[in-house]
Amino acid sequence: MNNQAEAFPDLSAEESAAMLDTLVQEHAERTAERVLARIGGPLTNSNLAQYLADDECIRYPTEVVFDDAGLEPNQFGEPFMADDNGQRICRLHIHPRFENQPDLIPYFVGYLSPLINYGPVVSSSICETFGALLMGLEADEYYAILCRAVDGPA
Repeated sequence: MNNQAEAFPDLSAEESAAMLDTLVQEHAERTAERVLARIGGPLTNSNLAQYLADDECIRYPTEVVFDDAGLEPNQFGEPFMADDNGQRICRLHIHPRFENQPDLIPYFVGYLSPLINYGPVVSSSICETFGALLMGLEADEYYAILCRAVDGPA
């Protein structure tokens, strides 16, 4: 399916896109609740490896790589899918400027996880909500932390 409108053919393109966004949002929220139970609380550096390896938490085994290849200016990260001996994996590129700021990595992983789980159909609001839930924060507080990180000194 290349177009969100194709998901619901009896609806207009706008209605179909909104319906798909709502369904993915609801699923992402339920997934975040399940993940919190599996990892024992909010996402931290202590449980990050467990989260990234658990297919009940994230769709593909995921490795964080500090590499800006493929990133746009001011983009902190992007998932890149790859094949590893016949297994689909994700290499989550995080901008190298954040390598010495390990406390930010769970925030970035939380935000980018819906892209790994659902692909390009996710909206930024789904990423924000999912990340906030994983971090145990309100969405506004979570978003402010991401903005400060990205807008901070290089």
